[in-house]
Amino acid sequence: MRRPLFTVGFSLFAASFTAFLLPENLIVFAACIFLAVGAFSLPFLSKYKHSEVLQNLSAVLFSAAAGFFAVFLSSLIFISPLSSLVGQSVEISAYTTDEVSFEHDYTEIPAKAEIKLGQSSRTADFIIYCDEPINLEPYDSFVCTVNISGLSTGRSHSAFSPVILTGGCESLDVTGKVKKDLRYYSVLCRGKIAESVSSLFSDEISSLLCGISMSKTENIPTRVTSALKACSLSHLTSVSGLHVTLISGFAVLLLSKFKSKRLSAILSLAFIWGFVFLAGMRLSAIRAALMITVLTLGKFVFRPADSCNSLGLACIIICLFIPFSANDKGFVCSVLATLGVVTCSKPIFAFLSKPFEKRGFGKRLLPIVNTASLTISSMVFSLPVLVYYFGGLSLVGVIANIAVTPFAAVCVIGCILGGALYAVPFLGFIGYPFMLCAAFVAKYIIFITNLISKIPYAFVHANYSSIYIWLAVFYGTLLYGFVRFRKRGLSAKSKTFITMAVCSALAVCCVCASAVESATYRVIINSSEKFDTVAVIHAGRAAIIGCDRRPDINRETLSDIGDLNADIIDFFVPLSDSPPLGAYFTVKNGRPKTVLLPQDREDLQRLLAPADVEFSFSNGSTKLFDNTYLTISGDMSSAVLDINGKRIFIGSGDFAKGNFDFTICGGSVTPKNGEPIKSGQVEIESVFNFTYVRSDTNWQK
Repeated sequence: MRRPLFTVGFSLFAASFTAFLLPENLIVFAACIFLAVGAFSLPFLSKYKHSEVLQNLSAVLFSAAAGFFAVFLSSLIFISPLSSLVGQSVEISAYTTDEVSFEHDYTEIPAKAEIKLGQSSRTADFIIYCDEPINLEPYDSFVCTVNISGLSTGRSHSAFSPVILTGGCESLDVTGKVKKDLRYYSVLCRGKIAESVSSLFSDEISSLLCGISMSKTENIPTRVTSALKACSLSHLTSVSGLHVTLISGFAVLLLSKFKSKRLSAILSLAFIWGFVFLAGMRLSAIRAALMITVLTLGKFVFRPADSCNSLGLACIIICLFIPFSANDKGFVCSVLATLGVVTCSKPIFAFLSKPFEKRGFGKRLLPIVNTASLTISSMVFSLPVLVYYFGGLSLVGVIANIAVTPFAAVCVIGCILGGALYAVPFLGFIGYPFMLCAAFVAKYIIFITNLISKIPYAFVHANYSSIYIWLAVFYGTLLYGFVRFRKRGLSAKSKTFITMAVCSALAVCCVCASAVESATYRVIINSSEKFDTVAVIHAGRAAIIGCDRRPDINRETLSDIGDLNADIIDFFVPLSDSPPLGAYFTVKNGRPKTVLLPQDREDLQRLLAPADVEFSFSNGSTKLFDNTYLTISGDMSSAVLDINGKRIFIGSGDFAKGNFDFTICGGSVTPKNGEPIKSGQVEIESVFNFTYVRSDTNWQK
């Protein structure tokens, strides 16, 4: 059987990924079906020993069954005992595992905790929110009572803990420090590098540098992340195979003068795994490091290096030992992108480079053509997943990757090497030039992505599945072209037909998406127990009503606005119960054009004045967008939103008379003649004459 590791590994990965799309009661059923069919194929396999088709089929069936069983057993071991704790208050003994986010009078604590479940105990990762300032450092131990509010799996920032619980606590008692291990020193090094960068450059540049080099994305401004998403460059801020390849190339270049190739290879692997550990042991980075390790060690035993088998072995190791990795979108996109590069980059490069090979100046453009071929090949298999995860398709991704990706190495190496040297006494002058070069590149990335993202139809949202229809046409024509090429080659007529079919379908898709977008009005409510934050979005413009005390909820609201491609926040309306610090966070990071305030809130006006925004004191009806009006009560305790024929009441007052289609108050959304929807996030979408309400994954019409 050719490439057995690839066959087994990719089947295991595909089964693990599929398991998260199935209901829990069907996972075991699917595993048993695959196992039974695999067992049924064994007699035929023994009869036809040299049949490669049967060998591959049996390997796929048994690997898929193993993938389903691995996910089921992990769910049984990790999720089932902990899911019953959601909504309860439990006492935990924990310690901080990373840097603590501190925003004035609010603290976000990443921690690893020991939870008692009857006579046994269980270890789980936590994100704990505390409504008071707490001075904590990594690996400080503490005890507290947590009100567990949620549970998630497959989070990319914790490769070895498939379950992460979230909850809040009122106070905690610090009990000392736990024993320091290698992960502590990794967190410490990341913190020192981040401090070095932030001490020299602006928040915008330093946060982007830390995001590209170490995946510290929490402080990157929303407008920068939105531009990166529109340009299909979000992978730059998630340490993956690209970053590992850059570090590998730098290590090979640095160690090229070593006489011993084996010593050079071992040292380069040490560089690679050191970077992976420093970047937080993300699954996509582990996958890339495992592939390079297999390829490097293969040369030591004089076996031919095979990229497909290396990818398969990496999938086997990760999916068997960390089954929930298939629920990590970074790992999924990394595997599919690598598969496309390994299998399709050479044919695509050969096709694109033909017009440039025989011309003198054209040969100088071959590196650009190679970058374009790598970008296109990485999207061959990952494109549907990218559209599903990011909610749309970037039409400028190839251009943006050609303009930005070759310079990412300067950011990664300059930030890590320069930041590390700058943190060492008497060596700061050596590290400063490295960081300065990285800062220039970061400034260039911000400028070029902001410029390219302004191109019309740079990012087409997946409204009403128009993008998925184009994907079906795209892959259908791709399959047609492949079959024709294998049989008799592609004629000029076939190439013209494929080009016209893809371009025509894309044009229709853009027109449909534009028509739907112009008739779409969205209201996104992010609620906590005390506050409601409402974002109103239409045709690339947004308004925010209210804010929260917790920065993560305010940040999530701004992220939702950016994800829906709303580049301009026209209005921000802090209600009377809106926390001043939450208002400051929203204005500082969202940069709204106008802030609507009552005339007696001089304290809030002084707080927000440094943000350089325009203040308005109108308490009457204000036009936000087309068919969207906001009426605010005199005491700013509540507001009425008239949007596309629907009336929505926001706040705690009762100044408005009449019926409302929706009432947003106290962390819940109540439809007219309906039951209250209590959820962290609710979305109301009005399209033409239809209105939809979504809470979590359920849509109501």
